Amino acid sequence: PRDENHIELNRKRLLEFNIHFPETMSSSVIEWNIVKQTGPMNAGSVRNYFHGFVVYYREMPTKLEEKRLILDMIEKNQMTDSSVYKVLDRNRAWKNTLVVCDVTGSMAPYTLQILLWLKANAKLNTFDQVVFFNDDEENSTNQTVKLDTSGIWDIESKNGQKVVDVAVDAMMKGNHIENNLEAVCYAINKYPKNLNNVVMIADNWENPCDMQLLSFLKSKGVKIHIIICGVTDRLNTIYLDIAYATGGTVHTMEEDLAMVSNLGDGRTFNLGDMKFKMVGGSFLQVK
Repeated sequence: PRDENHIELNRKRLLEFNIHFPETMSSSVIEWNIVKQTGPMNAGSVRNYFHGFVVYYREMPTKLEEKRLILDMIEKNQMTDSSVYKVLDRNRAWKNTLVVCDVTGSMAPYTLQILLWLKANAKLNTFDQVVFFNDDEENSTNQTVKLDTSGIWDIESKNGQKVVDVAVDAMMKGNHIENNLEAVCYAINKYPKNLNNVVMIADNWENPCDMQLLSFLKSKGVKIHIIICGVTDRLNTIYLDIAYATGGTVHTMEEDLAMVSNLGDGRTFNLGDMKFKMVGGSFLQVK
């Protein structure tokens, strides 16, 4: 109502929401909008206005739809997106890299680009070892005590069709938990020669469930180059944190960000049209 301040009430509402859905408050890719109802002239008329939270979900394709999309694009030999392909094309100096690729929901257009790159650039020897991940549990390990193959598939081949067969199999059998770092641990354990040349293909709209493994990878000296897929006007800053900790790099379809580890606290920088700042050792996107 006019001349009344509901800041404290709204603060309590947000705190209550955070108790039930804490992951939404900590996500850097969820966009929040606050709508203020300024029409009521008195307390009684407030009841005629909506109060609460409205949630808009990102549409998630089914596993069968993902499989059909990949097979259809292979048949037509065309991409609906070219993020991964463009990054690989800009970084042709990458040789004998170990690719760790997310195959959870909506990643099919990006997974396909691995096949198309292999078909078009077999002589470049960019990579022939690929580890796909989409776990069915959140109990991720560093793979040093006991091998955990749940939600992890790997193949060593330059044959694009064989790589896609494994990717499709992973899509159909896996789940929807992003075990990014566990997959990296698995990959360097199985292919130790490529310890310092890991390329992670990650979903911008999902957070890794296993950030507790980052300190282990840092201690092993694993450098992670991260290709972030699905970036629009917001970038998941968790991947900047991973690159910073491991001395790696970050890549979107339009631009490469090298030397992330040189960015100090309080520094601001741009990646495309997006602006970021490091605060207390973590990155924030600045409006």
